[in-house]
Order: sequence, then structure tokens, then C-alpha cells
Amino acid sequence: MIELIRLIKILEKRARKSLDAYLHISEENLEVKLYLLVRDGKVKTDSQAMLALYGSELNAKGYKMLKSRLIKKLFSAIDQVDLSDKELLPYAYIEHQCLIKLNRVLTLLRLAEHHLAHKFVQQAIGLAKKIDNVGLLLRCYEYAYNATGLMRDEVLFNEYEQELKHYKRISDIEFEVDVTFQRAKLFMLKSNASRAAIIRELPQIMEDMRQKWLETQSTKIFRYWQYIFNFYHETAGNFAEVIRNADKVETMVRNKQISDLNVDLRYYKFVKLFALQQLQQYEEGLRFAQTIESSFIYGSTSWSSYIENYFLLAIHNRSYKLAGKLIQQFLSSGVAEILSQLMKERWTLNIQFYNLIASIDKSAEPVNSPGFEELLKISQHDKEGYNVAIIILEFFNLLQQKGELDPSSHIDRIRKYIAKHLNKKGTERPRLFLKLVLLMLREKLDPIGSRAKGRYLFKKLRATPMQTEAFAEVEIIPYEQLWELALQRLQQRKQSMT
Repeated sequence: MIELIRLIKILEKRARKSLDAYLHISEENLEVKLYLLVRDGKVKTDSQAMLALYGSELNAKGYKMLKSRLIKKLFSAIDQVDLSDKELLPYAYIEHQCLIKLNRVLTLLRLAEHHLAHKFVQQAIGLAKKIDNVGLLLRCYEYAYNATGLMRDEVLFNEYEQELKHYKRISDIEFEVDVTFQRAKLFMLKSNASRAAIIRELPQIMEDMRQKWLETQSTKIFRYWQYIFNFYHETAGNFAEVIRNADKVETMVRNKQISDLNVDLRYYKFVKLFALQQLQQYEEGLRFAQTIESSFIYGSTSWSSYIENYFLLAIHNRSYKLAGKLIQQFLSSGVAEILSQLMKERWTLNIQFYNLIASIDKSAEPVNSPGFEELLKISQHDKEGYNVAIIILEFFNLLQQKGELDPSSHIDRIRKYIAKHLNKKGTERPRLFLKLVLLMLREKLDPIGSRAKGRYLFKKLRATPMQTEAFAEVEIIPYEQLWELALQRLQQRKQSMT
């Protein structure tokens, strides 16, 4: 059903006029009825659709065939999607138009219409050059070389032969860089030893890519180099360098050193937003986030990531009203249906931590998300990068329980976790905060004793800077704010028991 929902959303937004050629909305049949039910949000599951169409779930086979026919028609309509929308990749429309012309050229070549094929291949070459797509240019010149040879036009034949050799050389360099990039990316996304080993190689890889870009001016190599550059500096915590580079690329585009058709500036806006959040430049980050909102497609995965970083900036800046508004935007967008499980779990944590604040701070309203918690249910197994967050949530859930509590099992678990996982460099802040949690448990959740005995640890926590490495434990809410919140919860618990 998710596939059908996404297809309908795409076509309603980008190919509504062309859809009638494949599906006559004015007709009354089951295909149209299913389309309208999904489009209007009246059904979200196959079970709901069967009940709406047949009154029961007994005709599963018929429904499966119906949905399959509808999806097939909708995929045919996808060919008519308009890619000229400025929300999409800047080169997407020209790339698409070039491919359409090349398919036309191939058809004409197969029909032995060489002169007509040559006419359209010249148009395709013009489009491919606009976006500096070496792969498309190579294909264009192969067709042009073939066509002019059959036309017996020796002048054009020799001209195209030289162009073909030129772009073949660049294509070979791109291939070498592509292999290096894909292997590096594979190991960058792994953990522990593999990632550490490839990170040591990245400076040399970056320099090689930069030199090959200077040699070829290849857009593809430029994109790969920039991806590696940002990954390396984010991993090293050099977020000021990430911002400097993003500003530099934007200046290069503005000065026409790089075509705005070949560089997606939204990528650089996103990495800059992330860098500002990591550098704790919250006010500047919030101002910047507001200015770039229109750059992202509402309801897309990239928009979800943008909203998440915007939300974290708001939370860390104690702009709780704004944080709540951003969560509501996320929930109403429906984007959760297409997110990966990891992204869903991250948003679950975001919502739960926000609701912790909303339970105390009057400027924040609790978020009501019926069914969302079940959809984004967090596994009880540890999640890399979110272990401490899950432990903290469990602690706050413990504070909501009434009556006397036996904290011994919680103390033992947290103590073992600290000893096993938080004994390395870069884990000082989560270690200190969990020690504060342990202190509260050992003080039997007494707010006065916890505050008094926690002063030393809290002072050390405040003096310890947040880790800026890309893979550091995420603080959805800064630990200083969580300590204040926990003490308030302890006080509320004590008052409710007297």
C-alpha cells in the first residue's frame, strides 16, 4: 500500500494533467474508486481498502489483481512527470529531456533514418553539454559517430571521432574515481575498524579527486570530492571547515565558476545547517533554517532531515514552542510512511524527549500523535548512537510510577553500561550524566539530596564541551537541561506522595 500511496502523491503533484490518458477519473469503476480512496486519505492499509471496496476482506485475490492493474497504469503515467520543478535536482529536467531525445535517436537509427537521427542527436548533445554529463555526452557522440559514418559525411565523422576520444578519456577517469568513491563510501558507512581505516586514507583520496576535477572539470568528480570532503570534516568535528566550504561553493556558483545546473545548493544548505547545530550556534542556525525552508520538498525524506535539524536547534535553544510546531509539521506531512526504520526511531526519540519538556514547561504543548508511537516503536535492543537516550527515557518513565520503587535493578544496569560502553575518549558527557542518574537512584529519588550531592558532577558536566564528532552520542536535549528537568520531576513526585 505504501507504494500506491507514494505513486498517487507523485502523480497528483507532478502529472495530474497527463493522468487522464491512463486513468479516467470521471468513470465509475473499482480502479478509480481505489485511486480516489487512497488519494483522499480514506484508506491507508490493504485491509481498509478491501473493506471500502467489497465490504469484507474475503476477496483478497481480486483486490490484489485490482491493485496490480492500477499500479501498472500509474507507473506508465510516471513517464509524463514534469521534472522542471525547481524543487527537484537542478539538472533533472535537462537530463530527462536528453534521454528522451537519445531514445528517439536510437529508434531512428534502427529504422535506418540516419539524417533524422543526426538532427536529434545534435539537440541531445546541446542538452548534455549544459549539464556537463559525460556519460550522456559519450552516448550522444557514439550515436553521432555511427550516424555520420552511415551518412558518409567524412568531416563530421572525423569531428565526432575526436569528441568521442575526448569524452572517453574523461569517462575512464570518472570510472576510476567512481570505483574509489563507492568503495570509500561502503567502508565509511561501516563501523569500528573499517571506518577508522578508510578515514585515515580520506585526505589523500580527497586530494586525488580534487586534482582529477581540476584536470577534467567533471561535474561527477566534483560531487564525489565534495561528498568525501564533508564526510571527512564532519567525522573529524571540523564543522567550521564544512561551513566555509559550503559558502565557497555557493560563491563559485554565484560567480559562474560552476553552473547552477550542476550543483544542488540544497545539499550545501543542509550540511551548513547541520554544522551550525553541531557548533552550538543556535540563534544563527535558527535564522538560517528559516531562510532555507522553501528549498526542500515538503514531505520528502530530505525535508524530514531538514526539519529534524531545525527541531534540534530549537530544542537546544530552548525555543520549545517552535520545536512543538516543527513536530506537528512532521506528523501532518505523512513522511513517516516512507522513512527508514532508523529515521523513524530517531523521530520517536525526538517526540518523546520533547514531551518530557512539555510536561514541565508551560510554553511547550505536549504532542498528541495517536498511532504514531506504535508505528515508530523503538526496539528494546541497543541502537548505535542512541543507547544513552533510551536509558534516559526509561529513567523518566520510572519517575512517573507511583509508590515506593526498588531502584537496585536500574542501578546495576546503568553501572554496567557505563563501565562497558562509556570508558573511552569522547564519552565524558554521557558518562557524567548517567552518573547523575545513578546518584538520583541511590538517593532514592530525593530531590534535595540529589541536588546537593550532584553539584560536583553537574559542575563537571557544564565544564565538559559537547562532542562534535559526527558519530558521537546524540544529545536530543542537552544534559544540563535534562538534569534540571529530572530535579523538577523528583520534586513533583515527592509532592504527589505527601
